[in-house]
Amino acid sequence: MNGKSHELFPEAARKWAVEVMRLGYLIAWDEERFDSREGAAPELADVWRGFVLPRVVAR
Repeated sequence: MNGKSHELFPEAARKWAVEVMRLGYLIAWDEERFDSREGAAPELADVWRGFVLPRVVAR
């Protein structure tokens, strides 16, 4: 699912995608998890978007 095809997905799938991405961002910005990196692992959000999101969101 990418920004150019989101309208092709049903509303429930789009809402689920938002929740899944929120979880990915929460993990990526967890200060306790990544304290050596000042609480940020932005590349994890990119990996999450590219690999996790397409596998858990379906039409």
